[in-house]
Amino acid sequence: MSDATANLNHRGTFLFSLLKATSQNEDIYPHLRNNLNKLNNEFASELRKFGTDHFTKQPTQAANTARIIVKFSKRIQEFDVSSS
Repeated sequence: MSDATANLNHRGTFLFSLLKATSQNEDIYPHLRNNLNKLNNEFASELRKFGTDHFTKQPTQAANTARIIVKFSKRIQEFDVSSS
């Protein structure tokens, strides 16, 4: 497990579980389908805050964290809510 993944693992929130699953190449779509009510503006704000805080506090891990966030962002863009 990378240092960035370990840092993602420190809290048990929905966001962190998704980012951890993304970093481990797990299928996040079932988790998204089961938590549609959590995919809202608050979730987007939490992701932005996580990125900003993590890049500031863990600059040596910024590139790896950015890769995870980009990968997650691509997956969530491809998520088909209508199939839920």
